[in-house]
Amino acid sequence: MKSTKLTTLELYSYTIGGVIGSGLFILLPIAIGLAGKGAIFAMIMGVLLAFFAQLFNFIIASMFPLKGGDYSQMAFLMPPVVSGIYGFLWLIASLTMAGYATSAISYTSSVITSVPSESKLLSIGIITLFFGISYFGTKFGGKVESAMTVILLGALLLFVIMGLPKINFSKYISEGGFFDCGFSNFAAACNMCLYAVLGCTLVPVSLSSELKRPTREAPKAMIGCSLIVLVISTLIVFVATGVLPIEQVANKDLSVVAQYIFPKGVFVAFILCGAVLALLTSLFTSVTTFRYPIMQMADEGWIPPVFKKKAKNGWPYVSMIALYLITLIPIIFDISFDTIVSLTNLVFYIIIFFAVVKCMALPKKYPEPWKCSFLHAMPIPVYYIFCSVGLIACAYMIYGSCAGQSFGFIIASFATILIVAVYVIWRLKIKAVSIEYLKSQKQKVIEEALSYKE
Repeated sequence: MKSTKLTTLELYSYTIGGVIGSGLFILLPIAIGLAGKGAIFAMIMGVLLAFFAQLFNFIIASMFPLKGGDYSQMAFLMPPVVSGIYGFLWLIASLTMAGYATSAISYTSSVITSVPSESKLLSIGIITLFFGISYFGTKFGGKVESAMTVILLGALLLFVIMGLPKINFSKYISEGGFFDCGFSNFAAACNMCLYAVLGCTLVPVSLSSELKRPTREAPKAMIGCSLIVLVISTLIVFVATGVLPIEQVANKDLSVVAQYIFPKGVFVAFILCGAVLALLTSLFTSVTTFRYPIMQMADEGWIPPVFKKKAKNGWPYVSMIALYLITLIPIIFDISFDTIVSLTNLVFYIIIFFAVVKCMALPKKYPEPWKCSFLHAMPIPVYYIFCSVGLIACAYMIYGSCAGQSFGFIIASFATILIVAVYVIWRLKIKAVSIEYLKSQKQKVIEEALSYKE
């Protein structure tokens, strides 16, 4: 009987395909506009910040096998009220998935003029197709995602390979301009790069239940995918800042550089296989991974039990149909939830900050699962330093969520969370969520973790 667990290629494809999205084409040029050639170093910092800002994902994944994505990790670490709020923040984040489909159509229309740039029908068609593919399971979806991601990476590597010969290396280095932007601009560029590559820890965690040895495979994928994204993104920034003068690239779409590098026919192929597939792989990863927190929250009672219903093949049809309809709302009614989602980012990272604080106590609180983790070879003082770096990254993310925002925006952020918190407390009060059940589930996770001891 064939294994239904994901292979390394499929796991890496879901992760890299999910991370490399529109941010690479839109946010990187903004980073170049802020930092010039210094965007190369901003990208390196961005990848490191993205990893350490979600450090709790990495630590928990190395110790405990959890089925509900990083919502389950948060539920393991934090009190029910906090984890409940965090879970609903994830549900709010799902409101932005439609943007991948509409942007993919927009990019396609830029090179194939017969395609309407704002076609609702095509956007709905893409979303419907991907939700339909998800019916056949994460394993089958992994094969589809692998094919798209391999093509995507091929397009990006072609951009690098054809762009490097067009760079005058001696002139590029001798002209300098790597650190002329000032600290504030460099910090802003780091933010752009960070959001362009955020997600290398989130996807493996969400797919843990689809892995044979999750406490080994998930954290290793986080490291491996972060390194791959780092190399590819840094090379792309190097080409983008070296092929054309900075002023021609700054704050422009990356396709400006691609148009200079490629012949017309190859340029069209690059947009379709690069920009469009970057968006589609991100969409499909989102469609695949969002189901796990929803199913876990339904199992624990945060949302009605009807969301636990599954088809004969295990596909959670109620959860997926609900997610599908939510994804269509912005397209059908021409509305955007981006502002609502952005309101949650501040509290999101405040919660994560305290999750990392809680992680510092894990080796002493759970000594046996810690011994099963490959991190146990790390001396405890070094582990504390490791966690401290994560706290600094979280603090940076909190600052980034506040910087440039009005006082009213910050108040609105906490008001949004207050509404969520009221609902969470109500679910606990009516005992829809059982504290005893949560404790028993936590104990089962600890026992399962010990079964992975080598």
